[in-house]
Amino acid sequence: MLRVVASLVLFSVWTSVAASDILIIPPQIIKRVNPGYSEEARRGRIQGTSVYSLVVDPFGIPHDIEVISAAGYGLDEKGVEAIRQWRFTPAMQGGKTVSVRFTVEISFRNDLSFNGSRDERRIAYAIAVHDLGVHAKKQAAIRTIQKMAGNKYGPAMSLQAQWLLEGTELPHDEKAGVGWLRRAANVYDPQGLFLLGMYLMPADAVEGRKRLGEASVYGSREAQFFLGSKYEQGDGVAANAELARYYFRLCASRGMGSCQFHLGRLLKSRGDVKGDPVQALGWLELAASGDVPDADDAARGLRTSLSAEELGQVEKLKRQLLWRQ
Repeated sequence: MLRVVASLVLFSVWTSVAASDILIIPPQIIKRVNPGYSEEARRGRIQGTSVYSLVVDPFGIPHDIEVISAAGYGLDEKGVEAIRQWRFTPAMQGGKTVSVRFTVEISFRNDLSFNGSRDERRIAYAIAVHDLGVHAKKQAAIRTIQKMAGNKYGPAMSLQAQWLLEGTELPHDEKAGVGWLRRAANVYDPQGLFLLGMYLMPADAVEGRKRLGEASVYGSREAQFFLGSKYEQGDGVAANAELARYYFRLCASRGMGSCQFHLGRLLKSRGDVKGDPVQALGWLELAASGDVPDADDAARGLRTSLSAEELGQVEKLKRQLLWRQ
């Protein structure tokens, strides 16, 4: 049975539209609609937590809803759809209703997450991959991975495809390699979807982008970074900063430092484009903690422009940004 738990951070107000030193009485939720479970997450038995930033206006209606830490697999979008239907008592400041911005966490949980046989396969595959680096065990590990690929275990199918396309552990066979990629994609293996999309891109950009999009939905950080970079640079697609932020946020939430760095840069104010310096600094500092080149310099420069209050918000926000099971 699938279930969804919506937990409000009651209430981490980090921007008041009506800025003042007068105490804000936070809004209270009076109508909450639980989000549905996406088909992709249900199929993969995915659990996770999405964090959202939103404004509740003086009428108690939420708007400007933004995913600031993504769970992926279509869950974040389900959360946004639900939050749009929520209603609140408005925040009060000095006897007047005001708009406030705060964060909300929605935890997506299912009661079917543990699958003994699935866990055994994951462990067996991890051991086989490790044994590829042990000379005495390498051939046995290759046979194990081939057998698991034949039994439709997605990661093994993707790895076998790589071997065939690269001619490394198995003789080069492009046709067979692409065949295994398609089989891996059919069982929604993220790596198989990503590799198939990359392979298809030169000859069929439309089909390639479709497969890369599927890989992103099913959790391929490589696909998310690739698509984020394409939309950031306008390489092969129309430049779109919103889509670039969307894809970078998915892989940034899962700890990919390069995604955190690119997302932080995109969230900085540029020219007449208003950014979000608190979020930007949070992501840049996370990237810097992972030794991403230039992230520390970018974070240091932004940090000097923020107030003590905003720096405190950054520390609180950083604890929410990474995806949690």
